[in-house]
Amino acid sequence: MRLSIGNANCASLVAILARKIDPTKDTRREKRAPFLLFALRPKQSKGYTNVRKIRTLGVRAAFVGQFDVKDHDLTDADFIAQGRDAWEAVLGTATLGKFFLGFGSVGICERAFEEAIAHLKRKLLYGKPILEMPHIRWAAAQACARLTAMKLFAYRALDYVQAARADAWPKVVQFVRECCRPQ
Repeated sequence: MRLSIGNANCASLVAILARKIDPTKDTRREKRAPFLLFALRPKQSKGYTNVRKIRTLGVRAAFVGQFDVKDHDLTDADFIAQGRDAWEAVLGTATLGKFFLGFGSVGICERAFEEAIAHLKRKLLYGKPILEMPHIRWAAAQACARLTAMKLFAYRALDYVQAARADAWPKVVQFVRECCRPQ
């Protein structure tokens, strides 16, 4: 099984959403089984191999690695969830992650906007604050509108969190606890 994940080189626990394939079935659709959610501790797993680093573009260097899991025996105790519950737990966890990232990004942008406005008020050009110039006011109003749209988009995520299946959240909590449990 070949997979990709962030921090594959140093993660203490890797969560995997997978499906077992039944080779005795004829068609590809029949071979697919329900989802399985399990976690591996790479340093303790004999079947875990970090294959390569995947180059990422952007402002920060993020480590995304490709890894293999081969010949790893799983028992029922290894599974965090199975079937629809596994899918819901992963979806809920990703939703929570995006939810918190969204509000964090809005906070960072809001602080940067406040700093920019304070700077534009202090900085003088031709004896007047730069913020009083029409084209600068227009740009500041545009930035304020975009920031407001970001806030509304982040608040929309609340609807997604509230719309998730109520019985799926215990699995999400169990999954997050499993990931945060010390080795």
